[in-house]
Amino acid sequence: MKEDSKFAERTTLNLTTEILCVVLTTVIGLVMVPYYIDQLGMAAYAVVPLAVSVSSYMIIVANSFSNAINRFFVQALRKDDPKDASRTYSTSLKLMIWIAVVMLPLTAVISYYTPMIFNVPEGTYDSVRILFLCEFWSSIFLNFGTCFNNAMVVHNKTYVINSIRSSYLLIEIVGTVVMFTLLGARLEYIGYSYLIGIAVYVLASYIAMKRGFPDLRYRGKDADLGHMAEIGRLALWSAIVRIGNLMFLQASLIICNIMLGSEIQGGFSLVVSMVSMVGTACNAVTNVFYPFYHKYYSDRDYDNMVGIAVLGIKVLSLLIAMPLAYVCIFSPEIFTFWVGGEFVYLQDTVWVMFVLLIFNCISGIIETIPTILLKVRQAAEITIITGAVNIVLAIAFVNLTDWGILGIAAAYTAAMFIRNGIVLPIFVSKILGHRVMTFIWPMLFGFAAFLIGVGYCYGLSLVWDVKGTFLSILVSFLVMFAIYFFVAFRFCLRKNEKEMLEQAMPSKLSGIFAKLFV
Repeated sequence: MKEDSKFAERTTLNLTTEILCVVLTTVIGLVMVPYYIDQLGMAAYAVVPLAVSVSSYMIIVANSFSNAINRFFVQALRKDDPKDASRTYSTSLKLMIWIAVVMLPLTAVISYYTPMIFNVPEGTYDSVRILFLCEFWSSIFLNFGTCFNNAMVVHNKTYVINSIRSSYLLIEIVGTVVMFTLLGARLEYIGYSYLIGIAVYVLASYIAMKRGFPDLRYRGKDADLGHMAEIGRLALWSAIVRIGNLMFLQASLIICNIMLGSEIQGGFSLVVSMVSMVGTACNAVTNVFYPFYHKYYSDRDYDNMVGIAVLGIKVLSLLIAMPLAYVCIFSPEIFTFWVGGEFVYLQDTVWVMFVLLIFNCISGIIETIPTILLKVRQAAEITIITGAVNIVLAIAFVNLTDWGILGIAAAYTAAMFIRNGIVLPIFVSKILGHRVMTFIWPMLFGFAAFLIGVGYCYGLSLVWDVKGTFLSILVSFLVMFAIYFFVAFRFCLRKNEKEMLEQAMPSKLSGIFAKLFV
């Protein structure tokens, strides 16, 4: 397709909106978790993250087809071939409709039986059923929006996607608070808000796609059964990858609920929420690289794909290392401010789950490459095997030791490190035709940055008495991060890496960056 002269320059705007979306998500998490606990109680609140986890399993097929569709859709649009784009779009949309027709009644039946499967508070059975149903259906409809808004990836306009995502998050939260206030606190109102937010998301995504590609229309006659089979093969392995991914955090939550009870699972879900927030924050950076991978794949320019991936790992390492260290050192103060001092006992669980978390974070930079290169089968095998390791270890630790949630956390950390810190980077380097250590060296650079961050935050904790209040935590983090950020980006990146970052910035911002860090 015709090259867009502003393709790289939009990276800064994309990253800015990604960060704003992450801040919004983080604020929502920080505010809504104690709000839900206060309004619903810990046992009822524990059903909310459980519903999200279980829905991830139930709509694996829909999500996997969506993932496969996105890959073919973006590549078809990049070819600048209207006929191929129409064929892919029509085929994709027909597939999504068929999947929805099958999944909607199936998930309705499954929702009915959820109170009989999981530990839920007495008197909430109908509310739990409705919450699960709304979560299932929201996840199914979300795939339509994802299919539409991935057209923005072609021109590196992911800031549009981020704006739409932020809007639907706000609608979900406002809807929940309004219903809780006017009608009383009930689990089903959270589900209703999910559905309303997703409806807005799908509509806004469709409008954005039509503005970018006005000639793109659904034509049933253009749907190609052969193309469906091609998408289906990729979707099959994508489904296996997703099953494997769900064998980590989501499986840990379910094991905790079934084996240790809803109250303990509620406490564990707080740490899981922190891990999820970190993952969301990292996605703000990893998502920026997705359009570049598609561009370099279209040009068969694997060397540049590797180069930008290595840069991404190093940049994300420097950005996330100190915040991870800060959470480890100051977790008692964070829990005191966030949900109350009675949850400070979770600080050991935070250390266990965060000590190697940086490998999970930075592996996201290369995680989408196998899908783009159609090398998903091997990625699926890696994920399934390490996911099974997590489940086996978690059950073994709970049954054979008195570690409780620490055992479940240790199993998660070990399995994720094997996958993201060892096997995945070796596999991706091989399919790109590069050396085994191509991605492992920059990942070790990231872990070293985390260890330095731990020492840095611990040293400052000895002289700075951080209180368990919002202002004290915010000020201490911003001051510590500002000093760290300047030193890290000034001295830890090579000259050519800084030049690559400058090229992705508007001229004014690149000038400021050059003065401060080059």
